[in-house]
Amino acid sequence: IKAISEIFRKLTLYCNKIQNLIIHSAIDQAFFEHINFVRKVTSGIILNQQNLQSVSFFEEWRDENGSDTFFSSLTKYQKTKNSLRSLKFPYFSDMEGLLPFLAIHHSLETLEFTNFFSDYDVVEFCTSKKNNIASIHIKNLKFYRIKFDKLYNKKNY
Repeated sequence: IKAISEIFRKLTLYCNKIQNLIIHSAIDQAFFEHINFVRKVTSGIILNQQNLQSVSFFEEWRDENGSDTFFSSLTKYQKTKNSLRSLKFPYFSDMEGLLPFLAIHHSLETLEFTNFFSDYDVVEFCTSKKNNIASIHIKNLKFYRIKFDKLYNKKNY
C-alpha cells in the first residue's frame, strides 16, 4: 500500500482538472484497511478538483463505523465548487450519509443506482427519521433491479 499511497498522494496534489472520476477497486473482505485507504484517497482527490462533474463507483460504498468521509468531502466540495452533476453507485445502503448530502442545494442532476437497490435500507432509515428528512433537490433518480424485502407489506409503503 505504501507505493500506491505515494502515487495517489501525487495524484491528489497535481491532478486538479479531473471531470469524471470512476473508482473501481476490487475490495476483498480481508483487506479492510484497503477500503479505508481508497475512501481517504478518493476524498482527497475530490476536494482538490476544480470542475468535477461525475463520480462513479463499482462496489458498495458504506462506512460501518459511522459517517463516511466520502460524503463529508462531497458536501465540502459542492458547497465551494458546486460542479458535480452525476453520482453513481452499483449498490448502496448508506442512507444516513446520502440523504443529508442530497438535502443541500447543489448542482447534482443525476443519482443512479446501477445494479441493486434494496428497499429495506430506505424504508428502515425513513421510518426512523421520518420527521427529520429534508427536501431532496435532484432532477434524475435512476434505480435498476430494485430488490423488495421478502416481508413486503403494503402498509409499510
